[in-house]
Amino acid sequence: MQLYLQNNGQAAGPYPPEQIKQLIADGTITPEHPAADSVGGPWKPLREWPVLTKLAAVPAPSAAGLPPPLARSASASASAPDSSFVVAGKDALAALKKIAADPTGGIAPAFDALGEQRALGAGLVFGGVFAACGTFAAYRIVSAVGGFLGGFYHRGGGDAGQFFKILFAALAPFLALTVAVLAARKLLRGATAAIGADVFVAGAALLPLGAALLLGSLLGAANYAIVALVTLVALTLTVLMLDAGCVGVAGLSRRAAAWAVPFMLLLSAWLAKVIYTL
Repeated sequence: MQLYLQNNGQAAGPYPPEQIKQLIADGTITPEHPAADSVGGPWKPLREWPVLTKLAAVPAPSAAGLPPPLARSASASASAPDSSFVVAGKDALAALKKIAADPTGGIAPAFDALGEQRALGAGLVFGGVFAACGTFAAYRIVSAVGGFLGGFYHRGGGDAGQFFKILFAALAPFLALTVAVLAARKLLRGATAAIGADVFVAGAALLPLGAALLLGSLLGAANYAIVALVTLVALTLTVLMLDAGCVGVAGLSRRAAAWAVPFMLLLSAWLAKVIYTL
C-alpha cells in the first residue's frame, strides 16, 4: 500500500512505506504530516496509517525532498516492477516464504514489501500455481474415470481439447475470487484502491487449496480420510487468510471483514458456477 503526502496543499507521490519512513528519519517530514491513500483524500496524520507500523525502519534511497505534485519520485520509479515472468516468480517466491511462515500474519507484510504493482504479478503467479494444481488433479481424476464412462470426457476435442477445458475450469475459482475480493473492497470501502491487492489476496488465499488438490490427487481415493483432513485444513486456512487479507491488505475494518469473507466465498462460488456454464 502506497500513500500520497501533502505538499503545499497538493498531493505528492505516491510513496511506498519504506520511503516514507526514511523521510521521517531524515527529518524531511514528521509523523503528523497529512497523508492519504488516494489523490482526493481523506487526509490524516501518517501515524494513524497502520501500514507504517508493520515495517521496521528500512533504509531507502535518499530523497532530497518531495517530488512535484502527483509525480512519482525517482526511488519509487526505480522500484517499479519488471513485467517479466521471472521477476514475478521471484516476487511470488519471496512472498510465499513470508506467508508459509505465518499464513495469516504474513500476508500484509508480504504485500507491503512488494508494493501494489509487484504484488499484482506475484498474485497472478499464485493464481497460476493454483490452476496448475487443479488442472493436474482434475486430469488425473478424468483419466482414472474416463475408461469407466466409455469415453464421455473425450467427446468433441480429444485429449488436447479436454486439457484446455480442465485448465479453464481450474482458473475459474481464482478469477471468481479475485472479482469477489474486488467487490467486497469496493462495497465496504477498503482503504487500498488497487486491483493488485485483490489479485494478491485471492491468489494467496487459494494456495492452501491448491496444495490440498495436488496432495489429494497423488494420494488417491484409497487415502480418502487423509485427503478429507487435508482439505478441511486447507479450507480453514483459506478463510483465515481471506480475513487477514481483508484487514491487512484491502484495509477493511475487523467488523467489515467478518461480513466480507462469507460474502466473498458465496459470490466467488456463484461466479465460478457461471464461468463453468460458459
